[in-house]
Amino acid sequence: MLWYKAWAESRARFGMASLVIAVACTFVLGWQDAHRVLFRGFPRSLFMIFAFVFGMGGVLRERELGSAPFTLALPVSRLRLTLVRAVAGLVELAALSLVPAAVIVVASGVFPQSYPIGEALISALRWLAGGAALFALAFFASATLSGEYTGFVAAFSVFFLQTVTTQFVRLAKPAAAPYLFTVQEIMSGIRPATPTVVAALIGAAVALVSAAALWTERTDF
Repeated sequence: MLWYKAWAESRARFGMASLVIAVACTFVLGWQDAHRVLFRGFPRSLFMIFAFVFGMGGVLRERELGSAPFTLALPVSRLRLTLVRAVAGLVELAALSLVPAAVIVVASGVFPQSYPIGEALISALRWLAGGAALFALAFFASATLSGEYTGFVAAFSVFFLQTVTTQFVRLAKPAAAPYLFTVQEIMSGIRPATPTVVAALIGAAVALVSAAALWTERTDF
């Protein structure tokens, strides 16, 4: 029942996100330089925004919407409820990361421009690694901050601050530049997604989701 509830609550935004990403990728394949734009341009930016949106699923946010009493009355622990929502959101995010590859396959006979499907799948993995960290950041913010849109604003602000701080440190200490990266650089392939970097992103996502689950379990609603 929890899995169906999570899907029922998120299927509309997942469908909208899939449609928007598909349209954006189709436009790139038809009228843009796919090798330069498809996984580095505005489709990537749209995916990042949707990663934040998918993460907006905390029970604290439901309190503002008025649905928290029903959710908390379900015969399951808050820990399980939170983790199911997180896993469901990450599965949807994984599916969304594969939309560009699906568009490439479908549109291969329509547009003269092509894109290697192997490279597309590798790029999808980069999108998922970075997107999972952004999703978890929004998920944690949604679980700890009240307000319908507060979590989104807070998560985006942290992401923006990390980006700006990274660039500032690179300018101030050029020797540290090889060891620094931003999430969007990893997702775009501008910086190599080494095992260490991927592990750091996944570790951050797991830590944030776990913290959100523990916070929800101990919060008095």
